[in-house]
Amino acid sequence: VAPAKETKQEQVPFLKGIGLLFKNKYWIMITVTLVFIFINYSLNGGAAVYYAKNILHNENMVGTMNLVANLVQIGVMFFTAFLIKKIGKRNMLIIGAVVYGIGFAMFGFVGTNMAGIITACVLKGIGNAGISSCMFAIVSDTIEYGEWKTGKRITGISFSGNLFFLKVGLAVAGAMVGFLLSWYGYDAGAKAQSASALNGIELLFSVIPGVGYLITAGVVRLLKVDRTLMRQIQSDLEKRRSNYSELNEYQELKTSEHVRKA
Repeated sequence: VAPAKETKQEQVPFLKGIGLLFKNKYWIMITVTLVFIFINYSLNGGAAVYYAKNILHNENMVGTMNLVANLVQIGVMFFTAFLIKKIGKRNMLIIGAVVYGIGFAMFGFVGTNMAGIITACVLKGIGNAGISSCMFAIVSDTIEYGEWKTGKRITGISFSGNLFFLKVGLAVAGAMVGFLLSWYGYDAGAKAQSASALNGIELLFSVIPGVGYLITAGVVRLLKVDRTLMRQIQSDLEKRRSNYSELNEYQELKTSEHVRKA
């Protein structure tokens, strides 16, 4: 599809905006990506207490694991802007999702080995820094792509749509934690959990989020809004907006001249 020749700056009716939104394939892809990311955030967070209590036999490990991951994430965030300039937001998100996924999956193999647990937390921190530094910025790129293609900018509807689907994803993830624990036979009142329940907790905390982030990286790879395309889009939009502004100024000038003559 060729890009639109001009950009219309007027307000877009809500229903028309929804239609334009779902014609933007890259907005759909990034929304699916964000939903996957937040479902996995929620699954891991919901299962963390069960994992620490029943697998590591130390509920205090939740705080330790979160502390390590968060400190690493904060440290890495100082370098993400530089890396994004070098490799682009799309590639940063892909790398972040892969590293984060590996960190999650690693918990399924390290057992109670402290060195392995800390290494997994470090990988989670690095991966999360890559993801969080650019995941919402890519939404802005898809909005500009939509404007470039259709000539209509629907920023408000685009971000509102993202938030709506994120809330749906979080609600689904919250229900999944309880459902999957029940499915695997978890009994909150039991002194010791069954082998099936322990396996379910490990899957919920490590393997499922790990696979989820690898799927996320695969979806992001389909996004073609890389640095080369975005440069072209931004250049084209700049020219369009300049032409639109000059046209408006010309029309206002002609109207003023007509009024003076009248």
